[in-house]
Amino acid sequence: MNRFYIVVIIIIAAAGLMLPAFYNGYPLVYSDTGTYIASGFEGKVPNSRPITYGLFVRHSSLAASLWLSIFTQCLMVSGLLYYFSHRVIKNRNVLHWYFLGIILLLLSLSSLPWFSSMLMADFFTPISYLLLFILLFDTPKNKLVLGGLALVYLYTTSTHLTHAPAHLFLAFGMAFIKLFKGNIFSVLTWRKLAYGLVLILMNFIFLPIIHFCYHGGFKSSQSGHIFITARMIESGAMKAVLDDNCATKNNLFCAYKDSLPNNGSEFLWLPESILYKLGGWESNEQEFKALNKTIFQTPKYLKIYLSHFFRVLKFHLLEHNVGEELIVLGANSPPGWEIDAHFKSELPQLIASKQANGFWYNKLNGLNQLIEIVLILSILISCYLLFFTHASAYLKIFSICFFFVYLGNMLAVCIASSGSRYNARLDWLLVFIAILLLIENRTIAARGTLN
Repeated sequence: MNRFYIVVIIIIAAAGLMLPAFYNGYPLVYSDTGTYIASGFEGKVPNSRPITYGLFVRHSSLAASLWLSIFTQCLMVSGLLYYFSHRVIKNRNVLHWYFLGIILLLLSLSSLPWFSSMLMADFFTPISYLLLFILLFDTPKNKLVLGGLALVYLYTTSTHLTHAPAHLFLAFGMAFIKLFKGNIFSVLTWRKLAYGLVLILMNFIFLPIIHFCYHGGFKSSQSGHIFITARMIESGAMKAVLDDNCATKNNLFCAYKDSLPNNGSEFLWLPESILYKLGGWESNEQEFKALNKTIFQTPKYLKIYLSHFFRVLKFHLLEHNVGEELIVLGANSPPGWEIDAHFKSELPQLIASKQANGFWYNKLNGLNQLIEIVLILSILISCYLLFFTHASAYLKIFSICFFFVYLGNMLAVCIASSGSRYNARLDWLLVFIAILLLIENRTIAARGTLN
């Protein structure tokens, strides 16, 4: 197919993925969106997250419109979906029709458009996995292309602190499978696996380098210890530590040990939280770390934390909703303040948007039920086609790798966060895998009939 038409089709698909934003009247925003915009324009590393998504917003918007950032996101995912469709669908005469059909199904039945249309770093979770898979299994022969793709991979992975640990879990999972089922990963040599591991480990250096360049210190997170502390409080492990030690040790938390919140989010975000009474995000780092270390090293407290960890893991296994982020955020909100400061001409669009006027409250319940049904069907279809039909080695590897990333993502998130979006941001790839497997199986069946 002519390259011009391929570009046109990818752009059409990208425009389709923007439908939630078009219907909303403005790109979907989250409370974190304000921090991202501020960090990108001010060049300051935030306390609570990496600077990299903020820089993406700053430059993809051209400092002119956040619509450009959303379009860039949709264009990236559209291009990657076309690439993988091209790898599986060998009949070039029908490729573009299949591709547009895939986009239509994902648009209607998955979480993809809701994350593509939102200004939030979670968009890059599946993107970083797709790029890593290409680097490992479709490694570009051109060294310049390879270097550029690796750089893009490192950048997209750096936008959220859960990405690199999930990819590390993938590397160990692949090594484990290769040891016991080497024929599945015959295309992945130990040398290439070592290259992949080095690439993944580079994530733990890449983000600190960026933060160092922006005077944020050579570290991935300014306040990772605070997120872990919030989870320790939520689990009850922190209360147990304080009850046992406050009589003999002077700890800042001791004055508040009987009024610790039940929810980690309250500790992190409420203005009246103990965190801010103790000085905020930049205070008491060593003391917080010491308490967290005590919990991890003491079986009694670790058992309490792990009990909570597995409750959260169960939550993540069951919760797959989109829209929990679509709270009312208008002019008097963190995104509103930053849009007013840096995209002033777009503030009226934000104010008039459906989200700013509370339209989305309970509006996506039906869609979420449909998405969950499609998700279950996708898992069942994929398992059947992978284990009981002649699925290609390529899709088998793609599915196995995604399984490890998905599991690694859940485990990484359970350490310090919770929320259905952490699954939903990846769920659409399960649907995509099922569609590709169905297309491949249909093609094989058609060939068999012809033969």
